[in-house]
Amino acid sequence: MWRNERRAKQRFPSELPVFITHSLASQEIEGVTRDVSSEGVFFYVRKWPREQTRIEIRMALPLGIEPAKNVFIRCTGWVLRVESEDQRTGVAATLEGVSFVKAASP
Repeated sequence: MWRNERRAKQRFPSELPVFITHSLASQEIEGVTRDVSSEGVFFYVRKWPREQTRIEIRMALPLGIEPAKNVFIRCTGWVLRVESEDQRTGVAATLEGVSFVKAASP
């Protein structure tokens, strides 16, 4: 597992498309998850402004081969940590108020 593990909830490695909005961005930011738990997510994006930003998250959970069968999770959260890595930025955030939405209108 990871060194110096401090998380209370188990994280599951997963590369899922993630779409983020927040008050400092004029448009949705696309990224990909590294891992997800019941209370948090770590994802990669090209650029991120700062920690302690309130965000809205939308990510797809594939339920089959066809993207139309995906279910989207919508939730809010707070950015806890931002890490720079080469050409991308890693972001750790909380997950709050999770709801599930059919793929027809993500």
